[in-house]
Amino acid sequence: RTPNYYVVHDDVDLECECSVSSLGNKIDRAGFGYPLIAKPLTAAGTKSSHHMGIVLNRDGLRRLKTPCLLQEYTNHGEILNKVYVLGDSVWSFSRPSLPNLPAGEFASDGKMSSGRDERQFAKSYVEFERPKGSRCYVEFNSQKPYPSLEDFGVGPADPEIDLPSKKRQRVNDVAGDSSEPPEELSDLTRRYVTTDEMQPVTNALREAFGLELFGYDV
Repeated sequence: RTPNYYVVHDDVDLECECSVSSLGNKIDRAGFGYPLIAKPLTAAGTKSSHHMGIVLNRDGLRRLKTPCLLQEYTNHGEILNKVYVLGDSVWSFSRPSLPNLPAGEFASDGKMSSGRDERQFAKSYVEFERPKGSRCYVEFNSQKPYPSLEDFGVGPADPEIDLPSKKRQRVNDVAGDSSEPPEELSDLTRRYVTTDEMQPVTNALREAFGLELFGYDV
């Protein structure tokens, strides 16, 4: 399904506690689940369009840089597929992406508030200026290396988090040079898309926008 989303306009005063509370209530009523990803409304190609953030709880809403688009964060196997189109030619490449994260809010003191074992946050991951000591909002620059799971304060031993990096190692250990991984690990091969799989999406975008040179992420 399409993740829930909400546009936060620049007339929202996030320095006002009542505005933050109102925004949080709207998100709750809309059925959003944390974490959230905050994306700028700025057009692609500008420096600020690559500055994003992960909102870990309601307190993180006050760290937003408006205007922005809030979406529910969707775990995606730590892989981002970049698709490039030139006329009838289509290329697809995979690159490392944000880690899979546990569902639920992180408490403002840096611990999980959803009943899991509590753990302290790792050191802050900072790509550009943000309020010192914030443990409810992780900023990053999508043109630079993404924050790791530990940067969100989640340890590799968390039983409720899927770690593709662990599965990749198991594929290497168990499957060896075989082109067919064990059945229990076959989901790894489905995280990478081919140009043929992306062709219907490419055709739809080309027809909708009348473009011959463009790119998109999956």
